[in-house]
Amino acid sequence: MARERGFAIDPSVLSAIEDTTFTPLRASDALDQSIQAATLNDPTPNDSLLLMAAHDAGVPADVTTGVLATRLLHWQRPDGRWMTSDFRPPHSSSEFSATATAAAAIRAYAPAERSSDRDAALRFCSSYRIENR
Repeated sequence: MARERGFAIDPSVLSAIEDTTFTPLRASDALDQSIQAATLNDPTPNDSLLLMAAHDAGVPADVTTGVLATRLLHWQRPDGRWMTSDFRPPHSSSEFSATATAAAAIRAYAPAERSSDRDAALRFCSSYRIENR
């Protein structure tokens, strides 16, 4: 987006940032780590923000991104929202932000074989009303 708006981007800096940011998706043990989730604290902001960034950076869908998106599908609350225990305003403290980022990540990376689950989750979250909380 910055490049589209006329800003010069140093390719080596961009590459270093992407390498750091996308290590959970690109490391040799990324799939194993995503399945085990041994260090995962809160999947809603962790997985959804990572997948949103990956989508915007053009990272192709694969099994690892599918695992993260599927995990998000399972974290949807019975009333359609996603919760977060990460209370660092403004980016990750609200149910609205948690629900919006989870929906965007699921829309981008839910595996094709989970398309009916994806579609149901997205329909369900669209009916969630923040003002009722």
